[in-house]
Amino acid sequence: MTVVVCVDDRLGMMFNNRRQSRDLVVVEKIKSMAGNNRLLMNEYSSKLFECEDIVVDNAFLKKAMSSDYCFVENESIAEYVQKIERVVLFKWNKVYPSDFKLDFDFSIFSLKDSFDFEGNSHERITCEVWER
Repeated sequence: MTVVVCVDDRLGMMFNNRRQSRDLVVVEKIKSMAGNNRLLMNEYSSKLFECEDIVVDNAFLKKAMSSDYCFVENESIAEYVQKIERVVLFKWNKVYPSDFKLDFDFSIFSLKDSFDFEGNSHERITCEVWER
């Protein structure tokens, strides 16, 4: 499976049970990356994606198959490392307050691609693609 996560410069994901930031361009890029594959997420994250092409299930990480894309905002992914083939990070290039961080060991993954783009809420967002 491919896991997609938005993080700040310290791998922060959330603060006080809320996402740190959001960007409409990132949402469109995620939908485009998933293409014809299933895009899974929990109910909290589904509010960002106003489309019918998503699968909303609070147990989506357990149920995900190898071709699925999983958008993760408020869940630990460490226990799913054996299922994860690719991690796509969207980095805000800022430090925000955070009390929930990405808990993932990248040591068995390699950076395959990295590019910057302009979002609607951030001048520069970096997308990193990590693969086994």
